[in-house]
Amino acid sequence: ELLEAAFLVSSMLVEIPLLASIDSEEQKRKVISKPFRRLLDFADRQVFTGPPESTRDHIMQASRALQDGEWEKCRDLIQNIKIWSLMPESAS
Repeated sequence: ELLEAAFLVSSMLVEIPLLASIDSEEQKRKVISKPFRRLLDFADRQVFTGPPESTRDHIMQASRALQDGEWEKCRDLIQNIKIWSLMPESAS
């Protein structure tokens, strides 16, 4: 789960700026991380999103916040993931 969290966060930091810079439909098809883009598309289709429960939920809501330009909310959601306590020398 820790590895998945690190992968999804790094994918978010690469994919969201790429999505923001898209001008044409051809550029929209360019995908760096297919698993992340699939999760993001699924999360965007959700009508109602409750409070985040899992690591994926935190990262998908953080991605949505980053897309909206709310980087502070994105940072807070990422920092609130409980899995980070498994990292050595984490600030618990």
